[in-house]
Amino acid sequence: MSKLAKVDPLTSDERRVLRCCKKAVQAAMNNLMEAAPLLREVKEKRLYREGYASFEEFCRAEFSMDRTHAYRLIAAANVVEAIDEARSKARYGQPDTGEDVALGDTVLPLPTNERQARPLAQLPAADQPKAWKKAVNMAGGKQPTGKQVAAAVKIVSAPPSPPAKAPKEPSPLSLAMPALEVIRRLSAGNHNEKAALELIINEAQERLS
Repeated sequence: MSKLAKVDPLTSDERRVLRCCKKAVQAAMNNLMEAAPLLREVKEKRLYREGYASFEEFCRAEFSMDRTHAYRLIAAANVVEAIDEARSKARYGQPDTGEDVALGDTVLPLPTNERQARPLAQLPAADQPKAWKKAVNMAGGKQPTGKQVAAAVKIVSAPPSPPAKAPKEPSPLSLAMPALEVIRRLSAGNHNEKAALELIINEAQERLS
């Protein structure tokens, strides 16, 4: 254990949360998603500070959990929170959700394990519910696999297709050329008229170009 610096003692409420976190993690080793929000609170409020110098040390000593797994669980808790919040807004008709989290007449389920939530953590929180809904649809309205979630994330994170280029507008000269060609042909019979018309045509071409 690392040498501890002087820290503020835990309050009674903080001790209660810390005890709950330890019990929840130890009781839910097969489904740590249930304990992930408490684990996040321990990290954010430094509830480990009386016994450990770091959050990583706390997880390793108390749960034999490495840093990577602990942080993945916290990221998963954030994902579930974002989806649940969007789901609640959709249920009560609040704006900024629309059809993103609506699933017919049923309630969109929440992720139940860290493997499902892991790909979603790559997205901004605002896009996570949309990708999760796509994954649930891929699974026929049931809990999707991690692979299905990853596929949905790929779709949501893909850049939009560039807009189609508008057809190029014809130049004034190209529009005038057929008429000028007709004038040339009509004036071919009279040399003087032809010379005069060609002069007019040349001046027109210079102005249009």
